[in-house]
Amino acid sequence: MEYFTELWNSFLMYLNDQPPGWIYFFLCFGAFLENVFPPIPGDTLIVFGAYLAGIGVIAVWPAYFAMWAGSAVGCLLVYGVAFWKGRPFFLRLNLKFLNEENLDSAETWFTRYGDKIVVFNRFLPTVRAFVGIVAGISRMHPVRMTLYVLVGTFLWNSLLV
Repeated sequence: MEYFTELWNSFLMYLNDQPPGWIYFFLCFGAFLENVFPPIPGDTLIVFGAYLAGIGVIAVWPAYFAMWAGSAVGCLLVYGVAFWKGRPFFLRLNLKFLNEENLDSAETWFTRYGDKIVVFNRFLPTVRAFVGIVAGISRMHPVRMTLYVLVGTFLWNSLLV
């Protein structure tokens, strides 16, 4: 156990010696990537960023903004691709979870609860990566989508931080 404590403390000392801008960049990039490549654990990274801010390695508000921006931009990028390319693009990807039947049921669900789903999608860990796709395919208005994503990521990141 002592070995891991020393290793952790060495890692924190290493981070403390790094320019804060690089840490903010990686926090932003990690939060962004979670939306584009869902297996990436963005929430863990957000909590880690909050921890680093809490122990004084980085400042709270720049860290929060970096993670908020990364989450929002990542979701909006996925939405933009879906809005621009549409359903056929995602069906051509031949992904097991994005088949015709799943997209039909997701769009039906989205038609009923779309606004609420976008705002609260961050609170739905498995589903959140696909909300941007369904919103884009469903042609949700870009201004509404942007507003809802900003509010939703603000709420979720605030809870985590």
